[in-house]
Amino acid sequence: MFDNLFLQIIIYIFAFIIMYLWFLWRRKISLIEKDRIILEAEKQANEILQTEKREIEQFKIKAIEDVRQKEDAISYREGAISLQIQGILEQENNLKIQHQTIEAQKKELEAAKKQLEKDILYWQQQISRIAGISRDEATQSLMLEVKKEAFKEAANISRKILENAKSSAEEEAKKIIVTAIQRCTLSHPQDFDSTTIDLPNQDLRGRIIGKDGRNIKTFANKIGVTVIVDNSCSCIVLSSFDPVRREIARRAMNVLIQDGRFNPSRIEEIIDQATIEVEKATIEAAQNAIIQSGIPLLPNPVLSVLGKLKFRYSYSQNVLAHSVEVANLAGLIAAELGINSAKARRAGLLHDIGKAIDHEHDGSHDKIGAEFLERNMETPEIVECVAKHHEQITLSCNNPLIGIVAAADALSATRPGARIESISTYLKRIKELESMANEIPNVEKCFVLQAGRELRVFVEANKTNDDQCEILAHYLSHKIENNLQYRGNMKITVIREKRYEASVN
Repeated sequence: MFDNLFLQIIIYIFAFIIMYLWFLWRRKISLIEKDRIILEAEKQANEILQTEKREIEQFKIKAIEDVRQKEDAISYREGAISLQIQGILEQENNLKIQHQTIEAQKKELEAAKKQLEKDILYWQQQISRIAGISRDEATQSLMLEVKKEAFKEAANISRKILENAKSSAEEEAKKIIVTAIQRCTLSHPQDFDSTTIDLPNQDLRGRIIGKDGRNIKTFANKIGVTVIVDNSCSCIVLSSFDPVRREIARRAMNVLIQDGRFNPSRIEEIIDQATIEVEKATIEAAQNAIIQSGIPLLPNPVLSVLGKLKFRYSYSQNVLAHSVEVANLAGLIAAELGINSAKARRAGLLHDIGKAIDHEHDGSHDKIGAEFLERNMETPEIVECVAKHHEQITLSCNNPLIGIVAAADALSATRPGARIESISTYLKRIKELESMANEIPNVEKCFVLQAGRELRVFVEANKTNDDQCEILAHYLSHKIENNLQYRGNMKITVIREKRYEASVN
């Protein structure tokens, strides 16, 4: 037992010694780590201090350089100011000399003026004594003669100016228009949107109508068109003021005739398919028009309405093709005049957009189109062009694009073969022209020639002189321009013919 106790004491002592040695070793290591950290911190502090010193030195050098540059600039400015002051002093001396010279000349002129007034008074007295008239009467007579000469000279000058301006303006306008037309190579579509559909056989008429007319009623009510089945011939007539609905009806009826199945559900299905096809065709037509016109993309509402013009015709001219042609002509004319060509093309393409929705609103297509574009955030400049492209434009107009679009519209509409005018409209315009001329006093007779493009007026020679004939021609031109609608130019010829006859027996 004693041996075990002794062994335990020795073990405890040995364990204590080992623990003490381990403690001393750990303490030494911690002291070494502490010294290393302190050395690294001192090293980093020295590096930061050296960096700060270098930056301070660089800042000092830069500050000294800036101060030196500012001092040089101030010195340069002081020298320039000194030179300016010297120049000002020299100019002041020159002005003093000029002022003295002017004062001397002024005195000389005053003396000469006084002497001239004395001479004038002397000669006026002499003239009055010789002519036997007073001074006021002589002055009045002289002023009248001067006025007559001045009016005559002014009339000659104004006539020359007008002739030169008219000649140069016509030449420049012809040059611009010819250049634009030659560069615009669009075709003129003359085809009509068919509203008559031929039936392959007579049996289809009864199937199209259906029992108690349910098929034809479903078709008409679904689209909103009038369907007329002509018994005299194998055809169907589709009637509607909306060209888009008429196109949907045409496509749907053609599909139904080819399919041969006529019932309300099938009719509604085919009409829905035709509506989707027409909408796609509308968007594609608008996108093609944008590409042909060379303008950026349009908002979707404007794009959808613009594409509807593909199914609209005016005097057999396709309105969308007409709009593309107007856009290209307007862009070319604007480029020749140095005006923004992109805006001119945009205004030209959109100028007739109101025709796509004029059956849905009251008013003219130009006002309807302008209001539609304004609601869709179009620029005021383009909206004004659309609203005023049929109005008379004056030279004081602040928007030159209006005149360009109006000119391009007239060019596209009046080209040979571009539009077909009905005989009733033509005869009505002829009668209006003749009645307008016959209402004027001293007009003996008048004729409309060259398909309504020339008005030839004969006046009574004994009651009218040459000056009145010229005034009558201008009066008729303004009256026709303000009261009638016409395309292109019209020539007015006033003829005053006087004949003398004698007989010999």
